[in-house]
Amino acid sequence: MIFNYLVTALLSIRKQPVFAAIKILSLTLGLGCSTLVLLHVQFVQNTNKHIENWDSTYRLVTHMMVRDTNTPYRTFTTADTYLGFLRQDYGDLIEYSAHIRGGNALFGRGTEATENSLHWADPDVVPIFDLEFVQGDAAGALLEPNTMLLTESTAAKYFGNENPIGQVLTYNNQVDIQVIGVVRDVPASATVQFEMLISIPTGRQLFGENFMNGEGWISFSGTQTYLRFRDAASAYQLENDLRNFIDRNMPENSVTFARQNNFGLSLQPLDDIYLNPLDNFGAPENSSTQPVLYGLVAFAVLILVTSCINYINLSLVQITQRGKEIGVRKTLGAGRAQIISQFLLESLLLTFIALLLAVPIVLLALPVYANFTDISLMRADLFASDFLPMMLALVLLTGVLSGVLPALSLSRMPAINALKSAAKSSRAGKLTKAAVTSVQFTLSAALILLAIAIYLQTRHLQELDVGYNKDNLIIVDSRFNNMERDAFNYSALLNDLRQHPGVVSVASSENRPPSTGGINPWRLPRFEPDESITVAHVGVSPGFIETYQMELLAGRTFSEEYASDFTPDGPIATDVVYNMVITDSLARRFGFATPEDALDQPFSLFDYNFRVIGVIKRFQFSSGMETEARSIGILRSTLRPMRYLHIRVVPQQADAALAHIDEVWARHRPNVPIDRTFFSQTFADIIENRTSGLRIAALMASIITVLIAGFGLYALASYSSLRRTKEVGVRKTLGASTGAIVRLLAWDFVKPVLLACVLAWPLAWFAIDRFYQTFSSQAEFPFMIYAVVTLAVIALALMTVAMQCFRTANTDPVRSLRYE
Repeated sequence: MIFNYLVTALLSIRKQPVFAAIKILSLTLGLGCSTLVLLHVQFVQNTNKHIENWDSTYRLVTHMMVRDTNTPYRTFTTADTYLGFLRQDYGDLIEYSAHIRGGNALFGRGTEATENSLHWADPDVVPIFDLEFVQGDAAGALLEPNTMLLTESTAAKYFGNENPIGQVLTYNNQVDIQVIGVVRDVPASATVQFEMLISIPTGRQLFGENFMNGEGWISFSGTQTYLRFRDAASAYQLENDLRNFIDRNMPENSVTFARQNNFGLSLQPLDDIYLNPLDNFGAPENSSTQPVLYGLVAFAVLILVTSCINYINLSLVQITQRGKEIGVRKTLGAGRAQIISQFLLESLLLTFIALLLAVPIVLLALPVYANFTDISLMRADLFASDFLPMMLALVLLTGVLSGVLPALSLSRMPAINALKSAAKSSRAGKLTKAAVTSVQFTLSAALILLAIAIYLQTRHLQELDVGYNKDNLIIVDSRFNNMERDAFNYSALLNDLRQHPGVVSVASSENRPPSTGGINPWRLPRFEPDESITVAHVGVSPGFIETYQMELLAGRTFSEEYASDFTPDGPIATDVVYNMVITDSLARRFGFATPEDALDQPFSLFDYNFRVIGVIKRFQFSSGMETEARSIGILRSTLRPMRYLHIRVVPQQADAALAHIDEVWARHRPNVPIDRTFFSQTFADIIENRTSGLRIAALMASIITVLIAGFGLYALASYSSLRRTKEVGVRKTLGASTGAIVRLLAWDFVKPVLLACVLAWPLAWFAIDRFYQTFSSQAEFPFMIYAVVTLAVIALALMTVAMQCFRTANTDPVRSLRYE
C-alpha cells in the first residue's frame, strides 16, 4: 500500500511540476536555514559537556546594584578571599575548588619569543575541568613555583616534535618556567580555552604574596572561582546559604558598601556560561552571544514556518484540481485515514527531496555561518551520529506540519462534493488562502522593518557624538610592569615617540579602552554616613584629555604646574587633597545643576580626598552601549608610568608616524612584538560585534521569507488566473479593457498583502523596541519607513503577479470562452 501511495505521489509531482518545484524550493530554504541554526543550538548545548561532572560544577558570580541609577551588574570576577571561607564553611559539600585568572604574556625559548594566552591556576583545576594528561603526572601538578602545563597544540607550537617535559619557557624575560605536563586540547565547545596553565606560586614569586591571595571583599582583579560539588543537592544547599555566608564572613569595613550596592554572590551552572559570559561589569548589556542566538533561532523558525505555510497554501489551491481524484478514491472505498496517509506521504516525500537539496547548500554555507557566529562548526558536524536524529526529526516535523492541514481538508470532503470541486472553489477556501498569504507577507514585512531598524541603530552608534575625537588615535600596549620597572626606559620611550612631526601628542592610562577602569563608591561631605555613589574612574597622564580632544566645559585640565594634580608614584597620602576632572554627566548624578557648580567640590574615595578642578563633556568608549553608570565619570592623574599609550597622529603623515612608532619600539623593546591598534578600528569593532550578527541575520531572513512568499504568490496567481480564464473572456466580450481586467485580477492578490503590511507594523514595532532597549542611545525610526516598506512590498507583489495577470487579460476572448 505504501508503494502505491508513493507512486501516486510521484505522479502528482510529475503532473504539476511548477507547483511541486515551488514547494520543494521553499522547503529547501526553510530546511537549510533551520539546519544551520540547529547545528548552532547543538553546539551551545554541548558547551562544557565534555567535562564528566559538568552538571555539578559551577562558577561563582558577583552581583551588585548601583543605587542611584538602579543599574544591575554581574561579573565572573570574584575577590580572592572568598574561596578560603567557602572551603572553611562548606568543606563537606565541595569536592574540588579552584581559582583561575587569564592573561597574556611573552614566552621565549632561546632568542625567540612569542605572545601566548595563559591561565594562572590552582591544582584543583585539573579534576574540575577533566584535563587529560598525555605526558607527565597529574599528581602534584601546579603545586610548585616555576611549573606549568601545556596543551598538545601549544607544546607543538614551542617544541615541535621534541619532548616538552622538563623543557623551559621564559615568562616575559623575567623567570624560567618548567613544563611538567602536557594535556589534551580542550574541545572548541569549552568556554575556558586553556593553552598554558601556570602555578599560582609562580605568580606570587613575580608579583608578591597578595597575587590571587588578596584579603579585600569588594575587590575585582580578574580571578574566577570554580566549584565542583559532591552532588546537585550540595550546590543547592550552598547557594541558598550564600547570603548568610556573606553576613558571617564579610569584614565590618565592607558591610556598609555591600548593603548600599546590594552586593551578593550566586552560582552559575557550567552549561549556562556560553550564553551568559559575564565577562565584565554590565556584560549582559554588551554581550551579543545570547541575542544573536535567540535572534537566529527566531528567524529560522519564521523561515521554516513561512515554507510550511507556502506548502499549505499551494496544497489548498490544488484541492479543486485534485477533487476528482479524491472523489474517485472515496467512491472506490478509500477511508479518511487512507486519504490522510496519502497526502502526508506526499508531503514527506517533497520534504525529503528538499532536504537532499538543502544538504549541499548547508555544506557550502557552514564555514561562512561559523565565521559569522564565531563558533567552531565543521562540515563533519552535519553528519555526526548525535545530529542525524535531530535532522531526521526536523524533516518529519516539517513534513507533517506542511501536509496535515491539506490532508485533513481533503479527507473530510464528501465524495459528491469532491467530484464537483473541479468546477468551483468555496468562499472558505478563498479566505483561507488569503489568510495564509497575509501571514507570509506579515512575517516578511516585519523582518524587513527590523533589518532596517538594526541598520539605522548601527549607523547611529557610528555617528554618535561620543565626546572625543576617535580618529587618528593609536593605542600601544607598552607592556609596562610595575614589578619589572627596569625592563626598559619608560620615560625615554615616550620622549622618543614624541620626536616626529607626524606625532601630535602622547599620553598614557591605566586601562585600555573600552575598559571603564575601577568601579568604587565615591562620596560628598554632605552625604549620610552610609551614602555613596558608585563611579567608574581611571588614572591618566597629563595630556590625556588633550590627546583625546575632549571638550572642557568648566575649569581646567591637568597641568604639571600644579603638584596636587597628580597622585604620587607610590602610596597615596590620606592627608593630601588631590585634583581630579569629572564629566558633566557625573556632576548631574551628584546633584550639581551646572558644570560650574561642581568646581572645587570635595570628593572622597575611602580615606582618600580629591577636589574637582575641571568638568568635561561625557565621553563613551563603547558608544551608545554605555549607560551613564558604566561610563567613566572621573579622571585621576598621575606621573607614574602606566601601561597603555595613546598617540595622536597627523592624518596626512599617518604612515610616516606609524613607521616612526615601530622604529622607536624596536629600539627600546627589541625582543617584544609591538601591539598597536587604531582606536577608530577598536571602536568600530565594538559596534560591529554587537550589531552585525542580528543585522545580517535579519536581512537574510527578510530576503528569504520574501522569496518564499513571492514564489507562493506567483504560483497562486498562475493558478487563479488560469481558473478565471472563461470569466476574463466574458468580460472582454462585454467590453472590458485589458487594463481594467489586470487591475481586477491583481487587486485580489494585493488585498491580503496590504493587510499583511498593516499587521506587520505592531509586530515590527515590538521587535524593534525590544532591540533598541539594549542600547543607552537609540536611533530614531521614522514612521515614513513603515509606509515606504508597505509600498515596496505591495510593489513587489504586483510585479510578481502582473505578468501572469496581463497574460490572462490579453488572451483571445474566443479561446477564453472555450476554455474548460
